[in-house]
Amino acid sequence: TTQVFLSNIDLSADTYLLFRVSTDNGTTFKTTDYQQSTLTINSGAPVASKTGIPQSYLYAPGTYQAGSGTNEHTSGTWVIHNPADTTSYQHVKFDVGVEDNAGQGMSLISGMGQWRGTTAVNGFQFYPQTGTFTGTYVVTELN
Repeated sequence: TTQVFLSNIDLSADTYLLFRVSTDNGTTFKTTDYQQSTLTINSGAPVASKTGIPQSYLYAPGTYQAGSGTNEHTSGTWVIHNPADTTSYQHVKFDVGVEDNAGQGMSLISGMGQWRGTTAVNGFQFYPQTGTFTGTYVVTELN
């Protein structure tokens, strides 16, 4: 199991932070067969969502995009469960805090996703849907 801590991620645009896996040590990243379910809690009512149809990435969607204004940061924890497994789909759990771009304040986005492949995952990528980002991350192996 691999755990990734993202701290004070600053986005250059109001956007979503996306996630993909690699099976060739980061040379390429898988662009199909992701599914997820999320729960978002902010100053409004909780919002549940899911993507039953495979998509090209995992993301912490929330109701609003992550903000890019002054002091609007994204932080969170992503856990890639048993990435070396070649007999079942690769599960990813995420809990992300987002200062959203619509003035709703802080949102908590909690979700579980999967890459529907049975090849060992040996790399991953975070990237913004648009623009660039900066911030701090820590990766730990939990064996």
